Amino acid sequence: MSNIPDDAVRETWDSSFEKTVKLAEIIREKSAEAGEDFDAIVVIPRGSYYPVNIIGRELGFKSVDYLHACIGSYEDGEVQAGEFKLGQMPTDDEVRGKSLLIIDEVCDKGRTLDFLTKRLNEQGAKHVRTAVLHYKANQSETGFVPDWFVEQTDKWIVYPWELHEKSAQD
Repeated sequence: MSNIPDDAVRETWDSSFEKTVKLAEIIREKSAEAGEDFDAIVVIPRGSYYPVNIIGRELGFKSVDYLHACIGSYEDGEVQAGEFKLGQMPTDDEVRGKSLLIIDEVCDKGRTLDFLTKRLNEQGAKHVRTAVLHYKANQSETGFVPDWFVEQTDKWIVYPWELHEKSAQD
């Protein structure tokens, strides 16, 4: 991987698993305190596949409870300017009146989660919550703050599932 700073946070499979289980515990605790149950988990390929798999199992979701929100913001490792490229997205019928939990690995600029949260709310979701492993508060371009996160950092993060990729994050 190129262009990765020397002080980057380099997550391992074990550290990623531990943070993901911790995030599931946070979600379970905080949603119980708020009296919230979720009808579905929203998966953002590709970064959230691993955390969603673990969190979904920890929280008792079935595979039919997963919705995919395919949002592209990177091209060849570079942040794409302007609009997102959209692939498969949840339909109005899948969203309307539902309580949704969006999981992603990182929230840095906040663009993806801000866009997706607004879109799902516009589609009539009952409520939408967001959870990430890492939150980069000082890098936000939108002011978006995830509902739950495990760790706050402003360093570049390399996850074990992206070791073969160019340096792309959102």
